[in-house]
Amino acid sequence: MSVDFEVIIHVRQQFGESDLDDNNFGVFAGTEKDFDFNCPRVNSSEHSLLMFQTRGVDSQQSIKINGTSIFGGIPFGAGPEFIIGETEPNFGGIDPPSRHTHSFRLARPQTWSGNTMIVGKNILRSNNNVLTITATETFIIDNVILLYKKKTRPTIPDVSTDDAPGNVGAI
Repeated sequence: MSVDFEVIIHVRQQFGESDLDDNNFGVFAGTEKDFDFNCPRVNSSEHSLLMFQTRGVDSQQSIKINGTSIFGGIPFGAGPEFIIGETEPNFGGIDPPSRHTHSFRLARPQTWSGNTMIVGKNILRSNNNVLTITATETFIIDNVILLYKKKTRPTIPDVSTDDAPGNVGAI
């Protein structure tokens, strides 16, 4: 069985309520966008793989193909740019123990996350597939690629040899 792939998104797409207005964040897509693609000769009775990169995903986002949710969606990524919180009393084993909490803010650079999701059987079609991404927060997605198995073509026997089935020989 042969394998093929389809590049669905090859330009960064920035999802969310508002455009961050910076070309580094990609094309503004809003909170939902459809991407059309084809999978010539797809064997839909087999699983496929959806691979993509994301940045800035703080909570799971929705991703569907042909109206069917992809299990796991767009998963939580590397996290927010800053971690904000409070310590518990006696955080770090202070001696004597502190009865107070302390606020902190730690910088953490956002990084790209690589994701591979399994696309279930009988979801893909040879033509007119639609990938739908729905966002509840601001994030970036790029390099969305679908890897799928193709139907095999039937082989035609070579009738040029004398021992081919149905060959009655030269007349």
